Amino acid sequence: MLIPKLFARAKRAAVERGYTDQALAAQLDYATLSANDAAQLAAAVFGAGLVGRSLAAATVEADPVIGAALPASSRDMIGRALVLGGELFFDVRTRGGLRLVPALFADATGGPERYVYKLQVASPRGYLPIRRPWSAVLAFFWARNPRFPWRGEGPLTAARLSTGLAAAVESKLSGEISKSVAGSVLPVPFGETDMRQFRTNLAAAKKGGLFTSPSMASGFGAGAVNSGGEYRTIRLGARPDPQMTALRSPAAAAVLQAIGIQPGMLSLEDGSGQLAREAYRQFAHSVIEPLCELLSEELSLKFEREVRIVPKSFGNADLQARARAARSLTQAGAPLEQALRLCGFE
Repeated sequence: MLIPKLFARAKRAAVERGYTDQALAAQLDYATLSANDAAQLAAAVFGAGLVGRSLAAATVEADPVIGAALPASSRDMIGRALVLGGELFFDVRTRGGLRLVPALFADATGGPERYVYKLQVASPRGYLPIRRPWSAVLAFFWARNPRFPWRGEGPLTAARLSTGLAAAVESKLSGEISKSVAGSVLPVPFGETDMRQFRTNLAAAKKGGLFTSPSMASGFGAGAVNSGGEYRTIRLGARPDPQMTALRSPAAAAVLQAIGIQPGMLSLEDGSGQLAREAYRQFAHSVIEPLCELLSEELSLKFEREVRIVPKSFGNADLQARARAARSLTQAGAPLEQALRLCGFE
């Protein structure tokens, strides 16, 4: 996250990269990329949106005052922030009613359960620095790292080698295509000596236009033999390395896997959608449900009363999976009533 450096930030231990990664970094100009580039990948934005919308669709089972302070828009913000940045803080304000104000981390002092957070609250005029005790701050984390338990670590940071590779490939292809000309050249058998006009034509080619260029026939006088290339359009444009374009899809898939989304969730290659439903079921069980538990735990701890974030039913995807499991149990000899109860059919 791009946070103004008003306070000293906790230093994170550097990760030593192996030779293979160094070779890839040199080839893909990895050193020119910032850590924020991974958050700009379409795969990362898609994953963040999927997690955010899943939390927005969840139900808040709590005191009506707490439920009103956690609308769907706030839960969506939490999901997106956890994927892209690994953390999100809320300043709990009670004057005039309960309000949860999103804030960015700047620094922390003290020990466990005595942390004093230095946060920054965004406003149209800039960032307002505030200090809040541990008990007055909701701290939501994608994951905790024991080296700095007061901070959160997101999937894009934890899988920095995979996300860095995907960002480098995307940046390389984007730069090559966006900075390349995209027009056509029309060779003609007469000269053009004005270089300024040539540059004007070249600028037009960058916008997809057409410009003429003297062919070799004009350089040998009237008796030159026509080469046959005149008046045949030659296209100018980017020609990305096929290896780079081939690497783009698996690199993006690795970003989704870091978030917990299996590539099969986006594919209907089997023709029935069964693989996509199973991938969605895995995502719901292994990402959304645990994330709801983590959020519920933090909310219950800080508000000192039970607060539950309950995800929506998994619908058709989960129903078919449970039905197949029940059938397998009955085929193995389990009583029907017991199999149905174990698989959630009551």
